[in-house]
Amino acid sequence: MRECAWMSVAAVNPEIIFDLRCDAYFSDDAETLKRITAASGNAGRGQPIPQHLLPTTFFAWRGAHDESKPLTKRLTHLATSGFWFVSSEVAEVLRRFDLGDCKLHPVDVLMEDRKTPLPGSYFVLEFNSWKDAFLPDKSPDFPSRHGAAGIWKPTITTKDDVVVLSSVVLNSADLWWDPNIFGAFFLSDRLAQGLREAGVDKPFALRRCRIV
Repeated sequence: MRECAWMSVAAVNPEIIFDLRCDAYFSDDAETLKRITAASGNAGRGQPIPQHLLPTTFFAWRGAHDESKPLTKRLTHLATSGFWFVSSEVAEVLRRFDLGDCKLHPVDVLMEDRKTPLPGSYFVLEFNSWKDAFLPDKSPDFPSRHGAAGIWKPTITTKDDVVVLSSVVLNSADLWWDPNIFGAFFLSDRLAQGLREAGVDKPFALRRCRIV
């Protein structure tokens, strides 16, 4: 079988989106709000998170007009709420592989009372590994984002083998971003298989990528 890599379209998977907040979101100080917004933005774009801006405690949020049921179950093994969260089970798998400049930061996740721990143990996954490997000329069925040349974005319906990558992805980190693709990150085949063997791959919404 040919070597392959995997693209996660988790960023466009509504099943893993949660409303988790920290105290900084409710600060009256404009600079504090600006900093936490910037930290969250960095996390979502694969940029480093300044350590003094990374919250250590998050809690489930339900607004005054939100009639949905409060969050009482554990998060999915991969979850997003600005920051990326992984379960301890996923973290255990990730530690067996080359994460490059990606880091795992343990955090507390509480229910909406801000006191009761949510079931499970969680980490914020800080992405900061990059590989410029996407080959658009060999990926004609992968549409550019809003027609903008040079920017591509997957959808939840993106299929296997639509994205083609160069063999540079076979080197170094097993988890990375590509600067040409917005809203998706990539995994080596060995990491993807490790997640599958542990039964924690589903929320990653993996799509196979060809390597040439």
